[in-house]
Amino acid sequence: MNGQTPPPPPIKTKWSLYKRWQIFAPTSLILTGMGLCLFGTANHLMHSGAPFLRWFVAGIISLVTFNSGLALFGEAVRSRILYDLRKKKHRDKRRAASKKQGPKPEPPPKREMGPGPR
Repeated sequence: MNGQTPPPPPIKTKWSLYKRWQIFAPTSLILTGMGLCLFGTANHLMHSGAPFLRWFVAGIISLVTFNSGLALFGEAVRSRILYDLRKKKHRDKRRAASKKQGPKPEPPPKREMGPGPR
């Protein structure tokens, strides 16, 4: 072997990368905010003297929700970066193909119009 690792396999998903970003980005922000709100509720329950199990379960649910939002946010960022990279790759291919065809022909020179009939 030559010491190089093979490239990773292409991502096969049912959704396009742009669609994944459109869904994951707002969902992740909602889950992150909801997790913080639930954490505030669990904190309030703890300091108001509620039974241990009640505020503990509320705190666990808040942490799960918050961390799920962060995980989805990371996936949204990943999808958007991959989408932008693929878009740039296709754009660069088109530019390279147009350069191979040679320079574009110059448009005919514009004729200067003199004063016309009045």
